[in-house]
Amino acid sequence: MMWEFESPHPHNKNQGLYNLSRNKWYFDEIYGALFVNGNRALAKQILLFDQYFVDGIVNLTGLAVFFTGESLRYIETGRFQFYGVTILFALVSLFYWSSVSPLFSFF
Repeated sequence: MMWEFESPHPHNKNQGLYNLSRNKWYFDEIYGALFVNGNRALAKQILLFDQYFVDGIVNLTGLAVFFTGESLRYIETGRFQFYGVTILFALVSLFYWSSVSPLFSFF
């Protein structure tokens, strides 16, 4: 035997309130739209900024250091005599240039 009971909520009266409470006041949908989707969109923008701007600066700095090191590899010998000759050549060139140029005369 099957018993049929009348539903505790009236379908005709307060249907809007019934649907609102049945769907938990749409709290999950509002929370998902505002916080979850908003944070995902913000995280995607931050990720793009990090990938293309920050990583680009870091990679450019690394390339500059690499190519500077490669170019100095042939100039820097580690021999003290070579450094002394280079400094002497620079000083002689500076004194010669200052004596020839009237704008930068040291003497």
